[in-house]
Amino acid sequence: MKIYFEVIFCVVTYKNTEDIKEFIQSVKNLDFSYKIIIVNNYCDEESKKIIESIAKNNGCDFINSKNNGYGAGNNIAIRYALEEYDFNYLVVTNPDIIIRSFKINNIPNIDGVFAPRISTFSGKQQNPMCLYDSKLYNYLVFNGFKRGNKFILYIGIVFNKIIRILVSRYKKFSRKAFYKIYMAHGSFVVFPYKIVAEIKVMYDEKMFLFAEESFLAWKLKKMGIRTYYTECIQVLHKEDGSMRFRNDLDTQLSKANLYFYSSYYFNK
Repeated sequence: MKIYFEVIFCVVTYKNTEDIKEFIQSVKNLDFSYKIIIVNNYCDEESKKIIESIAKNNGCDFINSKNNGYGAGNNIAIRYALEEYDFNYLVVTNPDIIIRSFKINNIPNIDGVFAPRISTFSGKQQNPMCLYDSKLYNYLVFNGFKRGNKFILYIGIVFNKIIRILVSRYKKFSRKAFYKIYMAHGSFVVFPYKIVAEIKVMYDEKMFLFAEESFLAWKLKKMGIRTYYTECIQVLHKEDGSMRFRNDLDTQLSKANLYFYSSYYFNK
């Protein structure tokens, strides 16, 4: 018989030994049952031993994995969660997250994926990433990466940002704390058990880093699963996590987006 928890937190970390401590502490302040699954994308023995010790000392499950990327690490955690536990919700989260509020009883009882209010230290709001599936935005971003043209890329990004600002201000003015969106920021996403069990393999493991949000939004829409923004969950994203240990971010960003658009979004 599987052990039941209200929420399973899946955290993939790479060499990041400090943020994971703060994340765990913020989870300890919550008033529902939970289990944290930590997947260590292996870097070296020193960081592995430290992260394993942190997991053991805080009652977390620890899985050591080859560093096959963010999506692969999350797939491992999700598969493990389905095999070992029963739960209401599964959260895919970055380690550089501090949970400020998680009102689990206020989450609407509807089928869908939930995107919380994600704030940065500067006050920037990261959700929603995209309010609707804009062909123009995706065309500009794809061609910006494909041609190596930052001007085209930035036009797409600015276009999406303007739409986000205008609609977000309208929602704030109308006091809507819950509404349908297209794409959730990937640093903290909440999945009901039914959706996790249906999808099982959440991410494409050929995407090593970046564009996971785009792929997930595309996949959910294709499956008829809606994504909702909600303010009953609020988190701080420190944005100082594992990526600070990498020096190939621009290359990985371009590679992941080109793969996503050519393999999925614009693949007829």
